[in-house]
Amino acid sequence: MNVPFAKEVSQIVAMGNRQRRRAMNEIKVLDLFSGIGGFSLGLERAGPFRTIAFCEREPFCQAVLKKHWPDTPIYDDVQNLDF
Repeated sequence: MNVPFAKEVSQIVAMGNRQRRRAMNEIKVLDLFSGIGGFSLGLERAGPFRTIAFCEREPFCQAVLKKHWPDTPIYDDVQNLDF
């Protein structure tokens, strides 16, 4: 499975200069074995981090992640990730 980076690029191009500089300085995070997202939450609150995808197999945890990060893809098997 591929993460749709082309969509991200088109969103950055459509931004204003200030937003573009901020987006280019972000550190992208791929959260593996995510649980309910505590690690990503801490990183996003601490600095210029943004989670671009989660990998979690438990349905309850996936539901929590989907609630708090509705636009971030969630994959259920780390063996099938292809970056």
